[in-house]
Amino acid sequence: MSTCASPEKSNKPRKEQKAAGFTLLEVLVALSLLAIVALAVIRACGEGLIQVGDSGWADTAVRIGRAKMYEVVLSGGKGNLQGTFAPQHPEMRWQAHVHDLQDLPGRRMEFVITEGEGKARHEVAMEQILYP
Repeated sequence: MSTCASPEKSNKPRKEQKAAGFTLLEVLVALSLLAIVALAVIRACGEGLIQVGDSGWADTAVRIGRAKMYEVVLSGGKGNLQGTFAPQHPEMRWQAHVHDLQDLPGRRMEFVITEGEGKARHEVAMEQILYP
């Protein structure tokens, strides 16, 4: 005779008892679906963050590029000019091409700001017509 208490046994046969909870297969399927959805959400958020960073770079490039364009105009620069935005932004380079307009009095300035190389390269192009 055993001294341990045993749980009450049901009078129903085992086959008729309803199992409570989820099977291992159901849990694995649910976790797989959750992983797929989480991956899609993380990927979408990551691409959004990259775009926010790129737009911040473009905003900075346009602001400092306009200031440099103004300096080039005031100095009366012509031809191909280039430089950097050191010391504030030494990693950013600028190139300007200033030439006379063909049919009108004045000049046209094409201004390009770049940063990085290869796939990590950013570029912003601006132009301005300078009338006398």
